[in-house]
Amino acid sequence: PPELAATYRRLEMKFLGNNIHMLNYILALCKQITDQNRNVLVIFKNRQPAINLFEYANEQGCKAHLILGGTQKDVRSGIKGQIEREGGWILSCTDGVMSMGVSINNLHGLILCMIGHSPHVTLQSVGRMLRNHPDKFQVTVCYDIVNDFTPIGSDYDLSNGADRLKLYKNENYPVYDRVIRDASKY
Repeated sequence: PPELAATYRRLEMKFLGNNIHMLNYILALCKQITDQNRNVLVIFKNRQPAINLFEYANEQGCKAHLILGGTQKDVRSGIKGQIEREGGWILSCTDGVMSMGVSINNLHGLILCMIGHSPHVTLQSVGRMLRNHPDKFQVTVCYDIVNDFTPIGSDYDLSNGADRLKLYKNENYPVYDRVIRDASKY
């Protein structure tokens, strides 16, 4: 039933942003990039997980910024300028803010966290990695995190992840490895 599916989606969203194991996993992926003095963009569907990652990254001593819909233009410009000039930053945000209309060239990694299945949003999000920058390596890293919640009766994230994988293949994006996390273990 639709109301049950909506309940499962809310539970999945809550798990992604509030589970310490998930935050550790996302932060470990970020550090693979930032430890090389490169910048990573982490895009969430909802605000709270983006806030949680930002706060957790700062608690762990990482350099992190947060941009949400209410972030003032001058603050956004300052963050963009700092990321353009420096490396080692984590930028946590929502897909509504960063998927379209923002150009930050000095990004080397992207982590998509449960962004849904919209082809438009997905392609715009991945497009953040296609910006040219003199310091950018030929290969950028994009992680699309998919969790398997079928043990609790939901395949929302799994099916949306499969839709995004088809989209990547249709767009001829190279997919080298695919890991699906069994959320019931966390």
